[in-house]
Amino acid sequence: LVLKSLPKNLYLIHYKIKTEDSDELYAGIEDAKARHLNRIYATKYEQDKFISQSHLPQKELYITVIGEYKLSDGSTVYSAPSKLVLNNRPKSIIIYHLEWGTSGLFNKKAQAKNCRLIIESTAEETPRLFLACRKDGRMNIELKDSSTQILETIKDYRTGLPNGRLEILLSDEIWRDVSPGTVVKLLTSADDEKYFELKVSKPDSLTVPKK
Repeated sequence: LVLKSLPKNLYLIHYKIKTEDSDELYAGIEDAKARHLNRIYATKYEQDKFISQSHLPQKELYITVIGEYKLSDGSTVYSAPSKLVLNNRPKSIIIYHLEWGTSGLFNKKAQAKNCRLIIESTAEETPRLFLACRKDGRMNIELKDSSTQILETIKDYRTGLPNGRLEILLSDEIWRDVSPGTVVKLLTSADDEKYFELKVSKPDSLTVPKK
């Protein structure tokens, strides 16, 4: 943990890390007064520049930090609790690639038709996904970028993918205004990126072939 600043007259830093299965997610000033929380002297923090906590559970963590101040008149005051939620769960992996239709009897070549999006994951649930490209054909595709073109939206699966796999036949109309050589990518929202990692199993499949 790193504090934004080290205020004047700060004497002790009280902190507690809890998980979602705790009776109470956050600690209060009374807990600090009763010395029920972890604590570190401000002088020690000033030397180390951080608070270290090892062996944290792989869950959502609910963190409380309370400052104890010693004033010049000898009195003690406590700050209002600062609260933070930190996701410490390992990200669920979603793997995907595209399978393009082909032409030619012997020397088959991929074409921008009969394309299937293959998604695989053993996650207990999967988020809404977006197959996208940039209108200018560049590769740095971001969901909120005005240059991003959403080609297909895949709904979320709250109980996970059926048998861990999803195969979607994409309409040929999707590629009508997409130039050959354009790179496409599967995206999810910034919030869902905290919990899921999207990996492409066949990078070359993300380049749109000739029509």
